[in-house]
Amino acid sequence: MLIYLYEVKSVLIGFLYRISSQRKLFCPIPFKHMEIGVGGVTNLCCYIRKSPGVVNGNNLLEIYNSKAAKKIRKSILNGSFKYCDLKNCPHYAAGNLPQQEDCSGSIYEEIIKNNTTQLNYVNLWLSFDSRCNLTCISCRNDIVKCNNEQEQKVELLMDTVKKKLECIKHIGLNGAGDPFVSPSMRDFLFNFDSIEYPHIQIALLTNGLLFDEKMWERMRKAQPAIKSVQISVDGATAESYEKIRRGSSFERLNNNLHFLSNLRKEKVINEFIISFVVNAINFREMPEFVRLGKTLACDQIYFSHIVDWGALGKKYNEMAVHLPENKYHQEFISILTDTTFEDSSVELGNIKRYRPKRILRESLFS
Repeated sequence: MLIYLYEVKSVLIGFLYRISSQRKLFCPIPFKHMEIGVGGVTNLCCYIRKSPGVVNGNNLLEIYNSKAAKKIRKSILNGSFKYCDLKNCPHYAAGNLPQQEDCSGSIYEEIIKNNTTQLNYVNLWLSFDSRCNLTCISCRNDIVKCNNEQEQKVELLMDTVKKKLECIKHIGLNGAGDPFVSPSMRDFLFNFDSIEYPHIQIALLTNGLLFDEKMWERMRKAQPAIKSVQISVDGATAESYEKIRRGSSFERLNNNLHFLSNLRKEKVINEFIISFVVNAINFREMPEFVRLGKTLACDQIYFSHIVDWGALGKKYNEMAVHLPENKYHQEFISILTDTTFEDSSVELGNIKRYRPKRILRESLFS
């Protein structure tokens, strides 16, 4: 009983410490964008349990600043994070969230100072089309197809976004499938004119297999607006990559990665990221993946552990090397001690918590 009370007391002290006026943490994500998912369901972060509402018809701006959206932003400002899944949030787990007092000089200083929950700018992440050219092991077991009704819903949502382009600053696509597989998103990229909308910046999240020089050329008018590109890779060798990303080609991916790397080196795009979901098949390749990212001159090399989205079923525990009960867990921990991960371009996301911390450097003089 005494041990239990001690644990409760420790949790309460930690909580009060976190939300005290001097120690409140801040997360910018609910102030950065709103994601529109399948069917128009929205979120301000995939690790927030409350939704701002459903985009349906011409209500995009209303949902962006709905009562629910304001409540979510308020929970960040008051330090409670009451709607957040902090257990699985990679930013909280990695200790990357700054204290509010440390945000002075940033674009969020006035938001924090004035407790702003209604935003006068719109940033969107478009994830309402799940179609993709691959069936990755952690994501899906079958190719996603749309029936007529679903196709019409996708087109209506894209039309809703197009009607509000004058109010939008940033557009990211696609968080659910691949933007070059979705007809609506692909056509948007092919026809978007950065001269007509010079205030808009575009970010692309893709598996990269279709993002070659020909695809880039078809987006000629949109090219000045495309600032950030993230390629989901999940492997440093053909064997693991093609096993994880079923239907892929490592050779084709490599060609496209080097093409995109050249765009970054030539400063045609402002940011180039490659990402890696850690699992039992690929975890031994993590240091090699960092070296690949350095070769490609990536701005960020991002890691995260596998999440149970329902595709793996009972096999999830076998694949999740970050779980203490997994038979490869200790080997995974050992790999994380590699100094390769100390490079400034490496972001360990929600696996950072598993990296052993060294007490002192090996040198006698440091």
